[in-house]
Amino acid sequence: MLTPQHSAVLDIPGLQPLYDKLQTSTTLASLVLAAWEIGLWFAKTLVEHQLDERAKQPQVWGHCSQYGRRLESKGFVRRQMLTLVGWVEWRRRVGRCPHR
Repeated sequence: MLTPQHSAVLDIPGLQPLYDKLQTSTTLASLVLAAWEIGLWFAKTLVEHQLDERAKQPQVWGHCSQYGRRLESKGFVRRQMLTLVGWVEWRRRVGRCPHR
């Protein structure tokens, strides 16, 4: 049973259905699987949050290997990758040579 302090955690989008699945599990196997899915959800959320935080850090651009000019920011580009915790999505900074 959850205490009032735990109920705030369940307000996080995506977590409530996983918790409901855990609560309604009738076999040990389904209970373990539901708990595993919650663990994967937390791991994926932590990885995405960390990647987003790193993307917000100031970027020092290097130089173009062909022209020697400093790279310029093109802004953010969405990325996704299949990992051990599932599909992880984030945005990262991208740079480009002024000569393209």
